[in-house]
Amino acid sequence: EDVRLLWEAPEVLRPTSLAIANNRISIILADGRFLWLDASSGKPSAAAFLWNGLVEGDTVGTTYTDGVIGLAAVHQISISPDAGKANTRSRLAVFDVQANQIWSLPELEEGQLYSAALASGPGLVIVGRWPYGFKKNALSVYELFTGQKLWQSSDDSSGFQSVSHDGTRIYAILNMKDSIGAIA
Repeated sequence: EDVRLLWEAPEVLRPTSLAIANNRISIILADGRFLWLDASSGKPSAAAFLWNGLVEGDTVGTTYTDGVIGLAAVHQISISPDAGKANTRSRLAVFDVQANQIWSLPELEEGQLYSAALASGPGLVIVGRWPYGFKKNALSVYELFTGQKLWQSSDDSSGFQSVSHDGTRIYAILNMKDSIGAIA
């Protein structure tokens, strides 16, 4: 009785991730777009493309929002028609309410992924790079509105598969060669 359909988005949107705050929904779409929706009506208010060039596969990942800023940590997997090999690309970008990109991190090399969390109280973006085995794996903290790197811890023997923040500490699930661990 307490559950009812408020609105329905068109089937063509194909959302893969969403987050909500202050009546604004940030969405990652499979076709490679970041989208803002009004939570009351379901109407799109702004959108931006996440990738330069041709979108060759579905875009998946996570999005976070405080209602003013939208964070997208996404990757795309496509199959090479010539070799039948899976190709990946990954990126992280921060958007304002008009879906203008405020800042982003560089697209990662094949096989490497971003994980992220938004700590909007202090205005921080926590970013991990994974899986294990990449020399540039790091756990980093950036200022939310400028993208300025505030802190970084590198670890070549593991990756930071999932990150979170509770207001005082950063937590990470470590992706290691033979196991998975956690740090705080």
